[in-house]
Amino acid sequence: MANLFNSPAKSAGNLLWFPFFLFLYSFTGNVSNDIYMPSMPVLVNIFNTNDHLIQMTLAMWFLGDAAPQLLMGPIADRYGRRALLFTGGMTFLLATFICAISSHIGYLIIARFFQGVGVCSLTIVGFVVIHELFQGHQCVRLLSFLTVFNSAAPLLGPLIGGYVFLLLGWRANFVIVLVLGLVGILGLWKLMPESKTNLDYTALQPKVLLNNYISLFKNRLFMCHLIAYGLFFGGIIAYLSGAPFVIIKQLGIPAQYFGLTQLFIFGAFILTSLLVGKFVKRYSNRSIILTGSILIVFAAVLMLIMSLCFPQNLYGFVGAMMLYAAGFGLAGSPLAKETLSASPHWGGFSAAMLGFSMTGFSSLGSFVVSVVYNQTIFSVAVVILVMTVVALLVCSLAGNKVKIRTEL
Repeated sequence: MANLFNSPAKSAGNLLWFPFFLFLYSFTGNVSNDIYMPSMPVLVNIFNTNDHLIQMTLAMWFLGDAAPQLLMGPIADRYGRRALLFTGGMTFLLATFICAISSHIGYLIIARFFQGVGVCSLTIVGFVVIHELFQGHQCVRLLSFLTVFNSAAPLLGPLIGGYVFLLLGWRANFVIVLVLGLVGILGLWKLMPESKTNLDYTALQPKVLLNNYISLFKNRLFMCHLIAYGLFFGGIIAYLSGAPFVIIKQLGIPAQYFGLTQLFIFGAFILTSLLVGKFVKRYSNRSIILTGSILIVFAAVLMLIMSLCFPQNLYGFVGAMMLYAAGFGLAGSPLAKETLSASPHWGGFSAAMLGFSMTGFSSLGSFVVSVVYNQTIFSVAVVILVMTVVALLVCSLAGNKVKIRTEL
């Protein structure tokens, strides 16, 4: 396997350009979960099924992304970052092709699961390879860009997918994902250096797996950052799971315009995410995380209030989510950096836990919305608020030994 995935040189040119293809592939992998959202209500009729099964295609993607996380981190330590990334990449491309040709809802659900499995390798490698190849402010800056592309996908995906669906049909969305994914993977194959030069041949031994994960679970600082990041990110996915049905079906916005409603959310997120690169030079990660977390909680409370006072108001729903996205744009990359820095000796394991937290809580949020959604904004707002409150409560229970930056 080592010969199959030979690494290019760790040259200045490769280090300059490989992040571009990493961001492209990261965007593509994540947009695969959202680009077909505007067509979801129509798929109910196309597949002759119900809303809940169509929403389940979202939850299955997150389940596929989350389920192998804890094993893929050690695989990355045992065989290297490139081997995991490209094996997962081939799985992703094949599953995307099956999504594009599916003629039954069952096939689509299964293919979506394996599409998530393919993206899982990207989730693991993306964070850890930047953390290993870059240092200090440059690391935080690149992590903020990675966070931008990861979160831009579910926000821009519906905009792109709405027009593609209108012009070419729902299958064309998966064809676009297939082409972009292939370009990203080929670019990484040529340019991405192997950051794990000393392979850990014991990483997959059951005893080593158990001991390493036990050590991470005992690390309060690591666990608090991990849970907060996962729950805050999961709140965004909970919103996106319910938004197409609220905005298109209940509020009557045409499918091709659904993505436009998300542009404001994306704009708020991209603005604060890009500002993080400047803020880290002047303020501590703790201060930035605290500010972003306060904004997130305020936005969740505001959404709930607006859903009660103005249950059919698009502006209240989208406006509150704009504030939420802005808060996560501030807190996201510093929180990810603090999570990985809290456990510097277990790179693959830490990245696996971070990815598992993101996809696990996203899957949970998506699943809960699919179950409790009752055609109201309120049902979505409650899920988002509960996730943010739990994030704060879990971190506050860490005790006095954990600094305030973990009590977010």
